[in-house]
Amino acid sequence: MTSIQDLEKEILLIKTRNKKVEIDKAWETSWTRKFLLMTFTYLGIGFYLRAINIDKPWLNAIVP
Repeated sequence: MTSIQDLEKEILLIKTRNKKVEIDKAWETSWTRKFLLMTFTYLGIGFYLRAINIDKPWLNAIVP
């Protein structure tokens, strides 16, 4: 049979894991992450369009 101390350890481990998951979830929904994703996507598309000699690559990178 599981002792009270073992159960307390398991609860502590679960709470620790839950805090880590909450931090990861906060990052996934943060405005910083969204801004960085938009910025790097725009830059990547802009440089690609520039490399293949598309007219106005930075303007065209905005339009999906």
